[in-house]
Amino acid sequence: MNINMLKKYAAPGDFILLGGNGPLQRLVQYGQKILTSDNKPSLWSHVLLVYDSRLFVESTIKLYSIWRIDNGVQFSRYNDYAHVKRAVLVKPSLSILDRRVITQTAIRLESEGIPYPIVGLFSSLFVYYVLGRLGKKQNHINKHGLYCSAFIQDCYKPVGIDFTKEFGTYNTAPEHLWQWAINRGIERRTL
Repeated sequence: MNINMLKKYAAPGDFILLGGNGPLQRLVQYGQKILTSDNKPSLWSHVLLVYDSRLFVESTIKLYSIWRIDNGVQFSRYNDYAHVKRAVLVKPSLSILDRRVITQTAIRLESEGIPYPIVGLFSSLFVYYVLGRLGKKQNHINKHGLYCSAFIQDCYKPVGIDFTKEFGTYNTAPEHLWQWAINRGIERRTL
């Protein structure tokens, strides 16, 4: 990811879609293939919310050692993601007030200690592949945590933005955010 370009163009409330090549990232990308227009795996496996000129807010699990695991909504530095090869900055047209509401919602979720639910990923796959085919788009298994894209949806909801009216907040995938940006002609910059 080009950090200098990020600093030049990013504003609080924008978000960044990331695509990785590790086994977990590939699983997340493959799990979203039912959501893509060509039924191929999604390019995206993670999403970050721009907080300011040096920090993101995200929902993730970071394994530092066997004794230190950070789980849930947390702050990360831009440089923590400098090694990422596939990244796109999404810049919705938002007012200053909307941007403030989005970032304040992120801070609230971080202070509440909202966890990243591993089970939430698998329950969303269940929604996409099983319930979705039955015409049911809601899954209430995961109500106590937010994975990355569900976290972004929760932050944007107070300003009236719903990335997918088809699926509930807890089942919002990175691919939903990407399709939302494409379908509305939202500015996107490759980093």
